[in-house]
Amino acid sequence: MKPFTKNELRNEIRTFMHAFAECLERVYFYGAGWGLLGLDSKDYPKTNIYDVKPEDIDVNKFYITGRLDELYEYAINGRRNIDFIGDFNDDDATFFLEGLARFPLMYENTIDVVPITLSQHVVRVAKARWILDEGSGADMNEAGEWSRLGALTLSDVALLANMDEKSVRNAANPKHKNYLKTFNHGARTYVDVDDAKAWLQHRRGFKPTVIVDKLAERDLTKTGFFSEQDFSSYLVAQREKKGLSLTDVANAIPGSLMEEKLASLEHGQFVFEQGLFVALAQLYELDTKAFVLAALALHQGLERERTEEQINTQLQR
Repeated sequence: MKPFTKNELRNEIRTFMHAFAECLERVYFYGAGWGLLGLDSKDYPKTNIYDVKPEDIDVNKFYITGRLDELYEYAINGRRNIDFIGDFNDDDATFFLEGLARFPLMYENTIDVVPITLSQHVVRVAKARWILDEGSGADMNEAGEWSRLGALTLSDVALLANMDEKSVRNAANPKHKNYLKTFNHGARTYVDVDDAKAWLQHRRGFKPTVIVDKLAERDLTKTGFFSEQDFSSYLVAQREKKGLSLTDVANAIPGSLMEEKLASLEHGQFVFEQGLFVALAQLYELDTKAFVLAALALHQGLERERTEEQINTQLQR
């Protein structure tokens, strides 16, 4: 699949949650769908729920957004939180997406196509990566079938390598140098986890998994911030380590509306402000240069994502 940004993923979440709420508004009662969007219908007296502007829907209010954000970091960027839960047989976001894909009401009576492809892709890659990370080689289960936690399919390997399945199948030809080792069971072809790891490490499209502890100390010159949420978690941890309240920090740093700015930062609304970051680094006794440059790198990465998204949108017109 063509690379996509987290902003594009969030726009998709906003779209399908809006469409889902609009459907339930029709089958429950007036105001039900609005409530699901975190909105009050009384604030939109002359507006149909279908016509709500995207910018009025705060996608951060949805639990599924946080989960898909986490899965995106793990699946696409290879960054796995130390407390990450990969039980996809008991995952609300996964089940919800599966339900949406088979929800006729949302597709039969909706004018526009409601995409969930990016979200589905994130889940599929996350599942494949979880097998790669937690598997220990091919293993036969009690039913005589190859365990999914012990081996990957060619489709799994293709997702992890960011390749199409046909190319991966060609790479499994023993005539090739450094070919992908496979084995057959029944009518399917599988790849032992260890063989998949050995082959994937030479693929440019593959990112190995890195374990990230958001609350632990880190060398900011080597491990910076990979998302707005990661930055906010780091700030909260540093403040709490000093035993300070948000008001304490605001009072220690000159500037207007300082507590509001700090609250926004700690809630994942990242805005690069060099003077503020210098002051925070000094207050929390961090390496000032390393902290500010790491924040700058995050800012530049986010700006690049936005720019790429804008260019892609313009090219599609």
